[in-house]
Amino acid sequence: MGTLKLLKEEIIKQLDDPKKTNRTIVLVGDSGMGKTWMARKISEDDKYDTLWVYMTEKYDINLFYEDIGKQYLSLSPITEEWKHDEDETPLFVIKVEPEEKKADQKEESLSLEEKISHKMREIGHALSIENNHLLLVLDDLGNNNDCSLYLTLSTKWRSMFLPKFHDHLRIIITTRELRDRNDQQTIEVIDFSKHLPPQESLELLNRSVDKNVHEKPIFQELREAIKGGKNEGIRKPATITVIAKALNYIAQHYASEILERALLQAAYYEKTSEGEKLNPLIYCACDMIKSSVTKNCFWHSMHLFRSYGGVHFNVLITHWIMEGYFDDFDHVEKKYLEAHSVLLELIDRALLKIQENNVVAVEGDVLNMIHSCLLGFNHTAALRLFSVFKDNESLGRVLRMDGMIKTLCHPKCWEENYTLLIDETHLCQGENQISLINSMRELKVLAVFKAKCESQLTSSLSEIEKLLVLVLRSCHLPKDITHIGKLKTLKVLEISSGDSHSISLPDKLFDGMTDLQSLNLSGLQMKSVSSLSNLRELRSLILRQCSQLEEVESLKELVQLEILDLSGASFLKSMPSNLFDEMTNLQSLNLSGLQLIESFPSFSKLSKLRVLMLKRCSRLQKLQSLRGLGELQILDISDSTSFERFDDPTLSVLPKIQMINLSNAKIQSLPEFDDLQDLTQIFLSRCRNLLNLPKLQSLVSLQILDLSGATMFKTFTDQSIQGLGQLRVLDLSNTSVGKLPSIPSNLFELNLRGCSELQELPSTIYKENLQQVTGDHKYLQPGLNFIYT
Repeated sequence: MGTLKLLKEEIIKQLDDPKKTNRTIVLVGDSGMGKTWMARKISEDDKYDTLWVYMTEKYDINLFYEDIGKQYLSLSPITEEWKHDEDETPLFVIKVEPEEKKADQKEESLSLEEKISHKMREIGHALSIENNHLLLVLDDLGNNNDCSLYLTLSTKWRSMFLPKFHDHLRIIITTRELRDRNDQQTIEVIDFSKHLPPQESLELLNRSVDKNVHEKPIFQELREAIKGGKNEGIRKPATITVIAKALNYIAQHYASEILERALLQAAYYEKTSEGEKLNPLIYCACDMIKSSVTKNCFWHSMHLFRSYGGVHFNVLITHWIMEGYFDDFDHVEKKYLEAHSVLLELIDRALLKIQENNVVAVEGDVLNMIHSCLLGFNHTAALRLFSVFKDNESLGRVLRMDGMIKTLCHPKCWEENYTLLIDETHLCQGENQISLINSMRELKVLAVFKAKCESQLTSSLSEIEKLLVLVLRSCHLPKDITHIGKLKTLKVLEISSGDSHSISLPDKLFDGMTDLQSLNLSGLQMKSVSSLSNLRELRSLILRQCSQLEEVESLKELVQLEILDLSGASFLKSMPSNLFDEMTNLQSLNLSGLQLIESFPSFSKLSKLRVLMLKRCSRLQKLQSLRGLGELQILDISDSTSFERFDDPTLSVLPKIQMINLSNAKIQSLPEFDDLQDLTQIFLSRCRNLLNLPKLQSLVSLQILDLSGATMFKTFTDQSIQGLGQLRVLDLSNTSVGKLPSIPSNLFELNLRGCSELQELPSTIYKENLQQVTGDHKYLQPGLNFIYT
């Protein structure tokens, strides 16, 4: 790879220049431009030993010491290794170091800074003997820390060595931009803002894809799209790697025709992306994820990385498990392995990457997707830990051991556990439950899954004074759980059940939990919710599948609430008319499956609402005015089979709407689509009473229009929809459409299966981008570039 190879040689030349006293190089450029890749290639040179530090958000000198200590000192008798050999089943290997490798009492009495300084002096001496160099890489994971912080850490690190060893030290800093740089600071800056030339992009793509991808004739279309594409985003090394890995993964796990479709899709995104804010192939790679579990884990990770930059792989897996992304929970061990498989899939797709010290990180361009992704995943998170933990609060360092997930500490030192995930296999009954809890009085995070919890256990829990997170998921609970109310430090509480027996929560259970921010009572068969009036900090309330719930009066006082999920409360017959009037911070509201509700309270005060889910509300016939919902992005009323109309004559009251789903509704006509600049997806599948559509020409961002199964739909109001320049999927299967309007040039997929009234395709159909036409071959014009069935 010509340009980058020459640049690598130039950087090494500058690092080793004997005329320079401060051998520090700063690599500056946008995400995905190859800064970290370059630093890694340099670190692989035989003359360098490398100390790699990931500078996450709010990084400081104390975290710097901890990172060095983890790499050069035995801070714990247990160490972990990531193993992912191509020819073996990927494993996480855990090593328990022998006791004799522990530091002696004198060394243990030293501060961490003193220990590290002593170790660095030893290393400096060894470097001088071997005539080798130690390279410090300060890799800023998109957090744009101040230049002064880089220099503070660099200066502090150099000061740990005797001056005679300074000639053996090298420093590389990667960052998107240098903020607060002083002109007197003499550091070499390498600009990584230039994109790869088209030819080098193609060469990298050729080397990155597997043989079975490269041999596909359609692969040439992707090459041509990149070669002639006007979007410079593709000419980033990271982007090439992500799309290549995504195609390789599909080739290995799916049928040949799916790979061919993926190649066509990738080429399509690149050819039609001029002027797009998002990197088209990054978007395409994310769009290729089909599993809802993998998608939820991925988007959760994006939120986590936005705050932390990178996290240890075990911490990431633990987050996924605690958020409930894996159904039918039975054992921690089993769910860990499922989560582990998802992690490997995302790494194989290059959407996540495993780094030194087992840190999982993400490419910057992938992280940018978080600002544009549909927020539907939000209502699947059980706890929303990524928004609850602040400052130094976290799960800490955790590992899987003996069928549990627990704090990284010596196996016999239970009192050092701050985080514990445990199931019925290890949570024995009776006195053993009490002794287990009593041995871990420093616990901050406790999750118990599918176990029988004795009354003595819930009583013992009340004595853990520092507990921040308590999860009792699918557990058989004693009748009296009053003692849980004494946990006044809790920020997150889940008491959910898979049992069908009714439960009555004590009236004042939550009165003392004034710091509680996330409460999940899913599956509890209760008729009402205990008083929540003292929960002034509550941000998330999940009451999924509380099918016996009959009244929700107590929810009116939750003025800070951001997430409310009442889905599956099938016995709920009515709601207070002013239920939502004070919930002005609400962002996600899920009222799906409320089968006895005919009309909902007004949503007009919910000015921050972004997600409104009203699926399977079988008696809902209409929606009151949606005026006031200026931030709404997702509106889903699918499978509400009685829904007939909106009160609003136009949906311009939803200026930021991105997705509307009315599938299987009774609706005959829709309000006008005026100036909905952000609307990308409209789903009207199985709307069997729908006769026509309003004008679509103003929907300049529309990408998917699904009318499949709208059996009475006959005609478009528009004679032409060519102005819908972003439209890539048009599904008219099993409709009564007789004539198509003029088709936009960028259309990728047209589904006409079962369109018995259709006579012919329009003569204006564009031949280059349309790749798949599905339907009866008798009316398809010969010579077009499509696949038909």
